[in-house]
Amino acid sequence: MGRTNKPAQRTLLSVDKALALLWSFEGTQVELGVVELSKRTGINTSTVSRLLGSLVAGRLVEYNEDTGRYRLGLGLVRLASVVTGRLDLRVTARPHLETLVESTHETASLSIFGGEQAVTVDFVPSPRSVASVVQLGRPSLVHCTSVGKLLLAFQPEAVRERALAGPFTRFTARTIVSPAALRAELARIREQGFATAEEEREPELNAVAAPVYGAQGQVVAALGLQGPAHRFDRAAMLRALPLVRKEALALSRALGAPLGNELTA
Repeated sequence: MGRTNKPAQRTLLSVDKALALLWSFEGTQVELGVVELSKRTGINTSTVSRLLGSLVAGRLVEYNEDTGRYRLGLGLVRLASVVTGRLDLRVTARPHLETLVESTHETASLSIFGGEQAVTVDFVPSPRSVASVVQLGRPSLVHCTSVGKLLLAFQPEAVRERALAGPFTRFTARTIVSPAALRAELARIREQGFATAEEEREPELNAVAAPVYGAQGQVVAALGLQGPAHRFDRAAMLRALPLVRKEALALSRALGAPLGNELTA
């Protein structure tokens, strides 16, 4: 059965109960025992005890041996940091997106790698009447978009190889569907430090993207610029590229990236 990229309509009862246990800690700063958690959730005590065992093993809940009671675990803090980090990235990136749009009058976007594909987390639309359309949360496919190819290019080799297994859908005559050709494209992107896509995902849509680096020197996002091919042609893309790279570098600096030679080349 093919993937739909949507969550299933039916849920697992055991997971629902585990989530209910986690949410039962909301609004309290105290530790809770098995009986209290059972009363709060309506789940019988034996099931609560087993679920807590799994949650403790996953570090989402901690067990206090001195009191025999439970509290939320530090694993939740680690997960929350992923979300807050993404929100901080959006806030920091927003002025750079606006600068790109003001300077080029094309649509600017911010994307991150979502495990298998790039995902748009923010954008500023072009003010022109004819403009490319961007949707928050929409996957940017790694074989046919500038931000998708760029973010995949800078992933660990194991992630790249898994993605290169394909198969790849052909959307236009320019779509890269050969794993060997895509592997070569990714190597070229790593070497040159930017990515382009000319009518690869949709006819009449061109785009360019540059990497954004984080505090550890790793690529954490892609700054993209896209527009209609009749206006944002190859010449226009090359003219805009220095500005995209400049704003991506400035955003990297704001995120605390170590600006070595590999980031400024």
